[in-house]
Parts: sequence; C-alpha cells; structure tokens
Amino acid sequence: MKVLLFFLGLLAYRVACTWDAQLSEHDGPRVAGIAREMALTGDVLIPRLDGEPFLEYPSLGYLPIALALSTSRRPPDWLAVLPSAFIGTATAFFTFLLGWRLGGERVGLSAALILSSSAGFFVLHRRCVADITLLLCITISLWGFATGWAEGGRRFRFYALFYLGMGCGFLSKGLLGAVIPAAVVAAFLLARLDLAALRGLRLHWGALLIALPILVWGGSAALRDGAGPLHEVFRQSVSRFFSSSADHARSSPFYYFPHASLNFLPWTALLVVLVLPGGAPGWRRRLFRSPLGALAAAWILVTFLGLSLASAKRVLYLAPLYPAFALLAALLWDQAVRTLPALRRLELPGSLAPLLTFGVLHFAYFLPAERSEGFRPLFEIVESEAKQDRPVFLYQPNEALRGAAVFYLGRRAPALFSPEALEAELMDRSGKVLIAALPTVEVGTPFISRLPGTFHPIGRRRISGRWVEVYSDL
Repeated sequence: MKVLLFFLGLLAYRVACTWDAQLSEHDGPRVAGIAREMALTGDVLIPRLDGEPFLEYPSLGYLPIALALSTSRRPPDWLAVLPSAFIGTATAFFTFLLGWRLGGERVGLSAALILSSSAGFFVLHRRCVADITLLLCITISLWGFATGWAEGGRRFRFYALFYLGMGCGFLSKGLLGAVIPAAVVAAFLLARLDLAALRGLRLHWGALLIALPILVWGGSAALRDGAGPLHEVFRQSVSRFFSSSADHARSSPFYYFPHASLNFLPWTALLVVLVLPGGAPGWRRRLFRSPLGALAAAWILVTFLGLSLASAKRVLYLAPLYPAFALLAALLWDQAVRTLPALRRLELPGSLAPLLTFGVLHFAYFLPAERSEGFRPLFEIVESEAKQDRPVFLYQPNEALRGAAVFYLGRRAPALFSPEALEAELMDRSGKVLIAALPTVEVGTPFISRLPGTFHPIGRRRISGRWVEVYSDL
C-alpha cells in the first residue's frame, strides 16, 4: 500500500509540474506539431512535419502525445506536455522495480525518489519530447533483463520484455534505443564472467523479439510507402554517431562531463564519494560486486562512453543515464545509512526539499520564461486574421515554427524558402497571412518593402533569438 501511495503522490506531483506548461525552445513546438498532425490525420506510421515525412526516428515517441491531443479540438500547450508526467512516473516505477529486484525494496524506493528529484529528470519530464518514451523503453528493457537474470533465466518472459523493450526503444528513437540495453547487458555479463547467463539469454529468440515491433512498423510503412522510411531511420541513426556534419555536432569528447554533473543535482555529491580516497577498506569493491552496483556501473559507463564518442551531442541525449545514476546513488545512500544510522532522519526532508524546490521553480521561473519565448501569443494573432480558412504561409521557417503552425492552427501551412517562391505565391491572389522568420537585418521595413503593397504587419515576437513577424493581406 505504501508503494502505491508513493507513486500516486509522485504522479500527482508530476502532473502539477506540467500544469499550464508552454511550448517553447526548438523541440517542443516541433514534436507537438508532429503529434498534432498524427491526431488530425490518423496516420500513426510516418511522423510528418507540416505534411512532409520527418524520419529522424519512428513514430512511437509521438504516439502518447498524439493520443492526448486527440482529446481536444483546440488543445492547450500543457496537453502536449501532460503525457510526460505519466511516462516519467512509469519510468520511476520501473526504476523502483529494478532496484527492488536486485537491491531490496528500500533501495528501489530510494532510487525512484532520487530519480524523480534530480534536476535533469525533472526538466525532461515537463517538456514535449520523444526522448521520454525512449527512456521508459530502456528502463523496462533492463528491468526485464535484471529480473530474468535474478531468476536464473528460468522465466524467459522477463527476458522477452528485455528484447521487446529494445525493439520498442528502436521505434522511439532509432538504433540508440536497441543498442544501449544490449551493450549494457553485454558489459555486465562480461565483467562478471557470467557466460552461463549469456547462453541463457536465448539470443536466437531474442533477435526475433527485437525484430517483431520493428518489422510491424517497418513492414506496414513499406507496404504503403516502400522501404524508404526504415532505411531513412537507420541512416539518420548512423549519421548521428559517425558524421561530423550531423546536427548538434560537438567536437570535444568531454562535452558531457559538466552537463552530467549539473543534471544530476542535488545528488551529484553522492557519486563524488566514489572518487574520494579513504573510507572502509574494500567498500567500493563490495559495491561494484553487488549485482545492482555492477549493472548500474555498466549502464553508466557504456552509455556515457557511447554518447561521448558520438558526433552529435546534446544535453537532452543524457536522458538514458538518469535511472542508472539514481540506482547507484541509492546504493551509496543505503551504505551510508547502514554506516551512520543517524542519517536516516535526513531522508525525508532531504528528498522532499528538491521536489519542493522544483515545484516552486515551475511556477516562479519556468512558466514565465516559456511564456516569453513561446509561439502562442503570435498564433493567437494569426488565428484572429486567418478566420474563414484564409491561407497561411510560412517564409524560411525552422522546424519549431513549422511544428507550431500545425499545432496551433490545426492545419498545414505551406513553407516558402526562397524569395522567388515567396513572390510567386503572394502575387497569385489576395487574402493571405504570411508568417516570416527573419534575421535581424530584415526585420520590419526592409522585409515588408519586398511584399506587395496590400500586405501590412500585424504582429512580431522574438523567439529563441530570432524574429518572427506576421503580415496580412486583407
């Protein structure tokens, strides 16, 4: 009962911390626009951004958001963020199950609480991104392995979850979702020289189970659109790892070190203990020889190394590390409490303090910042001008603007990328609305001088360092 109440309270907290959240930055409007288009068209196979296939990864990561948006004809921003509250609570629950299975109920609950009250996890699960589904799939996959391994492989249904979780991870964010659990388990078993467990994985059946969800999606897409979608997902997955020209490319392999320490605050100090000298003889060895310590260490090292070597780097990509950090921190805290029982009095206030702090930040900092950087005020102007289905066009939009157009207008807005295309379209007939994303030098008079005389500006907003202006041709 206490576990049920704990997670119900955690869910209520997460819902409260997504309430009235606004779509801002780059990812949120783009993902919300793709999900809204899924909800409007019923096409759940191919993600589309303003009508065009967007195959950085398959469609599973968008489905929870599309389901939420399908409940409203004019969805508010927070409805696109709401699924993250449920998925984040589910991720914390499976982290608890994994910790409980290999370390006991107390360690599992500590891991769930540490995970939920870490900075990076909190920020991630009040955003509209597909990475939350990836993180849940990876956690379920590794919980399935841990439970099957603890049972001595006698219950293959848990190993089946391990493999199916990898397949669903692929459907969430490409090869990364399948490779991370596989690499973590391989490193864990090899470090323990547990070749019997490696044989017990029944890899031939595992390959089929991994392929099952991939083939269902890829086969359905191929029957309708050919083999292009599956090929494109593989190409983009490989490109992110190897290509120096990939989006978000960073050259330094040390890019993630400071970001990892900041995103795991306030619990980073627990992990610093691992590198400090002193302490009881052999305590680190005992920690990493325990099954949970070894699995968490393999999870951290393999994932962190892979992310550091990959060409594309973003703070968002650290998401698969959060449960592993929480499990290792929970083990360290459990050892500290066993050594100094007086620390037990600090557990409840120490855990509630960051949760309360993040809740205050939601209302005092995040919401005002999102309102100042969001698209909604701009599209409220557009909607007032675009009544009676007046055509709306976008000029030189980025992905965020294209997604925002579909999300707020509930329909596609053709994109024009060259001055020639703009001139040809706007000279065709009157009664149009134009949304232009402009560099500073073109804002205002320099740009409107290139438009037909009947166009006039009706709104402007600076979003992510770029001016977006709205013009109407009445």
